[in-house]
Amino acid sequence: MAGHFVAEAAATGMDIFRVFDAFNSIDQMRPAISAVLEAGAVAEGTICYSGNLSSPAEDLYTLDYYLRVAEQLVEAGVDAVDAAAPPLSGMTSQPSIASVVAMTDDTDRATGLSLDAIGDMEPYWEAVRRVYAPFEAGLQSPTGTVYRHEIPGGQLSNLRAQARALGLGHRFEEVERLYAACNDLLGRPIKVTPSSKVVGDLALHLVASGVTPGQLLEDPATVDLPDSVIGFLHGELGTPPGGFPEPFRSKATEGRPWTPTHKDLTEADEAGLDQDRRTTLNRLLFPTPSASQAEKSDRYGDLSVLPSLLFWYGLDPHCEDTAVVLGRGVRLLLGLRSISEPDDEGIRIVGFRVNGQPRDLILEIRPSGRAASPEAVS
Repeated sequence: MAGHFVAEAAATGMDIFRVFDAFNSIDQMRPAISAVLEAGAVAEGTICYSGNLSSPAEDLYTLDYYLRVAEQLVEAGVDAVDAAAPPLSGMTSQPSIASVVAMTDDTDRATGLSLDAIGDMEPYWEAVRRVYAPFEAGLQSPTGTVYRHEIPGGQLSNLRAQARALGLGHRFEEVERLYAACNDLLGRPIKVTPSSKVVGDLALHLVASGVTPGQLLEDPATVDLPDSVIGFLHGELGTPPGGFPEPFRSKATEGRPWTPTHKDLTEADEAGLDQDRRTTLNRLLFPTPSASQAEKSDRYGDLSVLPSLLFWYGLDPHCEDTAVVLGRGVRLLLGLRSISEPDDEGIRIVGFRVNGQPRDLILEIRPSGRAASPEAVS
């Protein structure tokens, strides 16, 4: 699967692949790294960081530990390190590439990249970030609490959304506190997808159920646990660098069997990967989102042709018409003229401009709040 995925992504235009394992297992990473190199792309090996290597009390995630992982990555063929465009860097993201370039210029580790060129691209990425602002974690500045709870940046926004969905948004500081406690309970695993989700699921569960970490540690067999935690303790994600916490693990898994989810490819899957690789990969790797996308495509058509601003925010009657390219040489100019108030039967009339010509749609607003299929007005 890794080989097919990398080959499809490389054929689409992806030329740098970040490869990581939740527990820094190079053996787990090696097949993906090999697939990237075979595709002629750049393999960016990632060391997942945890703990505090500068602390004299740190006995697991030490500098020697990370140096060993780095040496193994180099042997596996990794040839890049990670940074982010300045407007997308910092806080829950990677360090600014401009800082890395400036820091290494005039040294024997100079990157060869141009600070001027990086600066010239900043306006573009600033505009992109504004489009996707609603999906950010909500941080306005760096936070020192990360050194206490160790929630990784990529998880922070998701964990806030999960907490709000469970009605725990106003108790997020408690979630952060219990995240740190659950991290200790589970043996201080490195926290990155998917291991970070295990710690987050347990923290949310304890906050919602009112169970304290002490109660769970004393008698885990009597406490209901999320499936992700049971799978983790059974070794679903592999073995953490520090091993599993005992006797907590044995007590928590007693009487709680776990069935591995690994499945071999069928003959139909193999044939699909040869005949329609992208569709088959979507179905195998992302079955639920893939089915949802297919349903939306059947209902609304190919929405990938819409510009990002139009897709996320819709048309604005106070803005100029928006160009939508449907295909080679086929372009529509779309504008919103007006939206009427609903009548007694929940009917609205939405007035558009299509290539400057007025077009109206009649929409019936159902009790669920969703519109029925629109009816064009001639």
